[in-house]
Amino acid sequence: MRATWKQIPRRYRRGLTAAALAAAALGATVNLWLLFGGAAGVTTPKTHVRWSRAWMLIPGHLSVKDLRISSQTPTDHWQLEIERTQARVSLFALLTRQLVIKKGAAAGAEFRLRRRPLPGTDLTAVSPYLPPIDGFPISHREPRRDKKKNWRFTLNGLEFRDVKKLWADSIEVRNPGSTGLVSGDAHFVVRGLMSMKQVRYALDGGELWLGGARIAESLDVRSEFSLRPMRPADLRRPESFGNLDGRVEVRGSVGSLVFLKTLLPERLQELDLQGGGRLDARVHIAGGQIMEPSTLGVETTDLDVRFGAYRGRGRGRIDAAITAPGEAPPPSPGPSPAETSAGGDLEDDAPVDQTPDPRRPDAAIGKAPIDASPDPRRRLTAHIRLDDLR
Repeated sequence: MRATWKQIPRRYRRGLTAAALAAAALGATVNLWLLFGGAAGVTTPKTHVRWSRAWMLIPGHLSVKDLRISSQTPTDHWQLEIERTQARVSLFALLTRQLVIKKGAAAGAEFRLRRRPLPGTDLTAVSPYLPPIDGFPISHREPRRDKKKNWRFTLNGLEFRDVKKLWADSIEVRNPGSTGLVSGDAHFVVRGLMSMKQVRYALDGGELWLGGARIAESLDVRSEFSLRPMRPADLRRPESFGNLDGRVEVRGSVGSLVFLKTLLPERLQELDLQGGGRLDARVHIAGGQIMEPSTLGVETTDLDVRFGAYRGRGRGRIDAAITAPGEAPPPSPGPSPAETSAGGDLEDDAPVDQTPDPRRPDAAIGKAPIDASPDPRRRLTAHIRLDDLR
C-alpha cells in the first residue's frame, strides 16, 4: 500500500491530503455544531428546531436526542417531538432542497396538528382543547405568498416506536404504555403532492380523547394503509379519500356510540343510540370506500335506543356488516338460553353508498355518511338486540 501511495504524483498526493484534512475539519465542525448548537437550534419565521444532543460520526448517519420541530404553514401549525432517533440522510440532496432519509428509527414520539381558523373567526372562542404548538400561538389562516422552490421530502423505511400521543385539533390518541408503533414510506412536496406506502399503525391499551373527555380506553389497534398521490389541502374534501386504501382493526371499550351516527343511511338518522360497551371492528377500505368484508360489533350492559315513537333500554348488542351480493349477512344475535325477560330486535338491510351530502354538517374530513344513491355492489346489514328491558 505504501508503494502504491508513493507512485501517485506528489501534486495529487498533496491534493488528496488537503481534501482529507478538509473533510475531517468539516466533519469536526459539523459535530461540534450538532453537539453544542441544540440550545440555540435553528429558527426561521416558519420553523423552529431544537435538540439536546446530536452527532454524525459517519457522514450521513445522524443521531439525535430530544428533537423538537415546530412549524407553521398558511393553514396549519404542527409539532413533532422525538426522544431518540437515528437516520441515514443524503447530504448531497440537501443542496437541492431535498430531505432524503433512506432509513430511520425513532423512539418516544409525539405529534400535534392544529388547523388555523379562517379569517374573521373569534380566536377567543376557539376550543380550549386544541394542542399547544411551541413558538406559534393560535392565529388565522394566511394567503400563500412564498414563490421559492419547494422542499421535497422522501422518507423510506421509517419506524417510530413508543408513540406516546397523536393529537389533531381536539382529538387525541394517548398511549399510556410503550407499544405505539408507526412505520412506512412517505413522499411529499411542500405545497405539492403527497403519497404514502404501506404505513402501519399499531397500539395496545390506548385511549381516545375528544374535547378533553376520554371516550374510549383499552384500545387495541392494527392498521395498514396506502395513499396515492394527492394534495394535502384536498384532505378537507371527503371525495379526496378516493386515493386511500387499507384496513383497520379496533378493539376496546367505548363510552359513547355517537360515532355510529355517521354510518347510518339518511332514513335512519332519527335513530338515537346512547350507551357504551365493548367494540370490535374490522374495516376494509378501497378507493376511500368501506368495502366487504367489514364488520362492527358493540356489546353493552346499558343500551338506550330511541327511534320515532319507540324507546327501549336494557342489555344490548349491535352488529353490522357490509357484504357483497350473494353473501349471507351475519346472523342476528339471539338471546342466551338462560334469559327469561322480554327482548326485541331492530334490523335494517339496505344497499350502501358513501357519497357525502354537502348539506349535512358531518360531511367533513374523515366522515363518510351513507345517504345518496345506493351501490348495488355492497349491502349494509345491521342488527340491534335488546334484552332485560327496563
